[in-house]
Amino acid sequence: MQGNPFDGIRYLIRGGKIIREPGLRKFVIAPILVNLVLFIALISTLVNLASGLMQQLQDYLPDWLDWLEWLLWPLLVLALLLMVSYTFVTLANIIAAPFNGLLAERVEQHLTGQPLPATPWAQLLREFLPIIFNEIRKLGYFLRYAVPIGLLLIFPVTTALGTPLWLAFTSWMLALEYLDYPMSNNKLTFPQVRHHAGQLRLTSFGFGLIVMLLSAIPLLNLLVMPAAVAGATAAWVDKYRDL
Repeated sequence: MQGNPFDGIRYLIRGGKIIREPGLRKFVIAPILVNLVLFIALISTLVNLASGLMQQLQDYLPDWLDWLEWLLWPLLVLALLLMVSYTFVTLANIIAAPFNGLLAERVEQHLTGQPLPATPWAQLLREFLPIIFNEIRKLGYFLRYAVPIGLLLIFPVTTALGTPLWLAFTSWMLALEYLDYPMSNNKLTFPQVRHHAGQLRLTSFGFGLIVMLLSAIPLLNLLVMPAAVAGATAAWVDKYRDL
């Protein structure tokens, strides 16, 4: 596999610096507001899921396997955290997709020095439905693999297998999610996005992994989305564009 996972991490850090540029700050407001609302809703969901599944685990194990509870509990919490983290990012990206596409466009123009379009908001409204459709298409690709892996997370005895699989799959999906914004702006289809990401698979995995981990940290996750959009756009300009 080509690429370097540390390059992916560096691009997210770079994205966090890019969104602080004076000309780009106003395009970060909408994604942050979307993240804030969803974060409050999903935190309460996570608490309810964790308590319910823990009770299920206690009822499922026979008395002589009570010791397994201490081993499976951390895995169960990690699995739930990963699932909620990705759900949070996915829903936020679907809702904020038009704004993220505009942010990616502005970041690319900032990095390349190309002139800005005269009417960005009119363009945003014109492309709203195609962008939402593309997000739904990505969601379909995600569900194709997430359902069987998710089933492994539901049953306590298979959680140990499902957790690392979910970790790897989520890292890949998040890389596709954010690379899709600059690539879609340059008229690449979602299959082409997957092809380009696969050419530097380790870089893509590194980027998706750090996005996923930071998305699970309260308050910090509010800034992850715009930073990831900017970082993925920088990676597109530097590396993926010429593949």
